[in-house]
Amino acid sequence: MKKLAIFDFDGTLMDTVNDVVICFNKALTIHDLPTLTREEYIGNLGGKIDDIVSLVLKDKNTPENIEMVKKHI
Repeated sequence: MKKLAIFDFDGTLMDTVNDVVICFNKALTIHDLPTLTREEYIGNLGGKIDDIVSLVLKDKNTPENIEMVKKHI
């Protein structure tokens, strides 16, 4: 049986910003990376997940860090 998960990161279907903030900040905390506020996330949402994670990581946006964070979102 296949399972399907739909993620709406940019608020098109639902206001999911608070959920995104929680998930991202947990993933960042696991890797001892700085977390962001809700307002900081809003400007980074929309588009491809790699691009979003890269923006969230700011100066720590190495390919390795992007993949690490994506595994825990």
